[in-house]
Amino acid sequence: MQIRLLIQGGFAYFPGLSAPHVVDTTDLSAAEAERLRRLIRRVGFFDLPERIGFKECAVDCQRYLITVRDARRQHTVEAVEPLDDPGLFALVEGILRAARVGV
Repeated sequence: MQIRLLIQGGFAYFPGLSAPHVVDTTDLSAAEAERLRRLIRRVGFFDLPERIGFKECAVDCQRYLITVRDARRQHTVEAVEPLDDPGLFALVEGILRAARVGV
Protein backbone atom coordinates (compact mmCIF):
# COMPACT_ATOMS: atom_id res chain seq x y z
CA MET A 1 0.00 0.00 0.00
CA GLN A 2 1.31 3.44 -0.92
CA ILE A 3 0.26 6.52 1.02
CA ARG A 4 1.02 10.14 0.17
CA LEU A 5 0.29 13.12 2.40
CA LEU A 6 0.85 16.69 1.25
CA ILE A 7 0.23 19.50 3.72
CA GLN A 8 -0.36 22.91 2.18
CA GLY A 9 -1.33 26.35 3.39
CA GLY A 10 -1.47 27.65 6.90
CA PHE A 11 0.43 30.41 8.57
CA ALA A 12 3.92 30.99 7.06
CA TYR A 13 3.43 28.40 4.30
CA PHE A 14 6.24 28.27 1.73
CA PRO A 15 5.26 26.08 -1.26
CA GLY A 16 8.86 25.43 -2.32
CA LEU A 17 9.67 23.97 1.08
CA SER A 18 6.65 21.69 1.29
CA ALA A 19 7.48 18.14 0.26
CA PRO A 20 4.98 15.28 0.41
CA HIS A 21 5.27 12.59 3.05
CA VAL A 22 5.31 9.28 1.19
CA VAL A 23 4.95 5.89 2.85
CA ASP A 24 5.09 2.46 1.28
CA THR A 25 3.92 -0.13 3.78
CA THR A 26 6.34 -2.70 2.33
CA ASP A 27 9.15 -0.53 3.74
CA LEU A 28 7.73 -0.62 7.27
CA SER A 29 7.76 -3.24 9.98
CA ALA A 30 4.76 -5.57 9.94
CA ALA A 31 3.38 -3.93 13.09
CA GLU A 32 3.72 -0.39 11.73
CA ALA A 33 2.18 -1.37 8.38
CA GLU A 34 -0.77 -3.03 10.13
CA ARG A 35 -1.24 0.03 12.35
CA LEU A 36 -1.59 2.22 9.24
CA ARG A 37 -3.96 -0.22 7.54
CA ARG A 38 -6.09 -0.27 10.69
CA LEU A 39 -6.25 3.56 10.76
CA ILE A 40 -7.33 3.58 7.10
CA ARG A 41 -10.05 1.01 7.75
CA ARG A 42 -11.24 2.72 10.93
CA VAL A 43 -11.82 6.06 9.19
CA GLY A 44 -13.40 4.31 6.17
CA PHE A 45 -10.93 6.13 3.95
CA PHE A 46 -12.04 4.68 0.62
CA ASP A 47 -15.63 5.78 1.36
CA LEU A 48 -14.78 9.35 2.38
CA PRO A 49 -15.80 12.22 0.08
CA GLU A 50 -13.06 13.82 -2.02
CA ARG A 51 -13.32 17.13 -0.12
CA ILE A 52 -13.90 17.59 3.60
CA GLY A 53 -14.37 20.78 5.65
CA PHE A 54 -14.13 23.47 2.99
CA LYS A 55 -17.21 25.38 4.17
CA GLU A 56 -15.56 26.50 7.40
CA CYS A 57 -12.05 26.99 6.02
CA ALA A 58 -10.36 30.32 6.66
CA VAL A 59 -7.94 31.79 4.15
CA ASP A 60 -4.85 30.60 6.02
CA CYS A 61 -6.05 27.13 7.04
CA GLN A 62 -3.95 24.08 6.33
CA ARG A 63 -5.05 21.61 3.67
CA TYR A 64 -4.24 17.91 3.82
CA LEU A 65 -4.16 16.04 0.52
CA ILE A 66 -4.10 12.30 1.29
CA THR A 67 -3.83 9.62 -1.39
CA VAL A 68 -3.98 5.92 -0.55
CA ARG A 69 -3.39 3.25 -3.16
CA ASP A 70 -3.59 -0.47 -2.59
CA ALA A 71 -3.62 -3.39 -5.02
CA ARG A 72 -7.27 -2.83 -5.97
CA ARG A 73 -8.01 0.88 -5.70
CA GLN A 74 -6.83 4.42 -5.19
CA HIS A 75 -8.60 7.29 -3.44
CA THR A 76 -7.65 10.90 -2.70
CA VAL A 77 -9.16 13.07 0.01
CA GLU A 78 -8.51 16.76 0.49
CA ALA A 79 -9.39 17.98 3.98
CA VAL A 80 -8.92 21.32 5.67
CA GLU A 81 -8.45 22.37 9.25
CA PRO A 82 -9.88 21.81 11.65
CA LEU A 83 -9.83 18.04 11.30
CA ASP A 84 -12.90 17.43 13.43
CA ASP A 85 -13.03 13.70 12.67
CA PRO A 86 -10.78 12.01 15.27
CA GLY A 87 -10.20 9.09 12.88
CA LEU A 88 -8.97 11.37 10.10
CA PHE A 89 -6.77 13.27 12.56
CA ALA A 90 -5.31 9.96 13.78
CA LEU A 91 -4.65 8.91 10.18
CA VAL A 92 -2.72 12.12 9.42
CA GLU A 93 -0.69 11.65 12.61
CA GLY A 94 -0.11 7.99 11.71
CA ILE A 95 1.12 8.85 8.22
CA LEU A 96 3.51 11.46 9.61
CA ARG A 97 4.81 8.95 12.16
CA ALA A 98 5.27 6.23 9.54
CA ALA A 99 7.06 8.67 7.22
CA ARG A 100 9.56 9.40 10.01
CA VAL A 101 9.94 5.70 10.89
CA GLY A 102 10.43 4.72 7.23
CA VAL A 103 13.27 7.18 6.69
